[in-house]
Amino acid sequence: MKSTGVFFLWVLILFGCGNEQSSRIEEMTQIKLEERKSKFINERMLDCYRKTIGKAQSISDSILRIESKIQKFDSIPVPYDTFKPSKPEIIFPPFIKPKRIDEDTIIKKL
Repeated sequence: MKSTGVFFLWVLILFGCGNEQSSRIEEMTQIKLEERKSKFINERMLDCYRKTIGKAQSISDSILRIESKIQKFDSIPVPYDTFKPSKPEIIFPPFIKPKRIDEDTIIKKL
């Protein structure tokens, strides 16, 4: 019983797989291969695009940061006159050394 089932299966396989079906299988395989290939290429291009945009954004952020610092330092006013001012003359009163109070006089006042 098993041998007749196996024999019948082999007959179906031999007569079922003709040239027409094998060419259809190859055609479907090529279609599937082209779909996968195009999907792979699209995914790689999107990944490359994202990386390129990310790098461009980081470079532009760096440039903007540098430019803002340059603008900040350029906007600080610098005096036009770079000469030293003339030194003013200061006249101090003559120094008079204070007199020291004796301890005896302090005790007597108390």
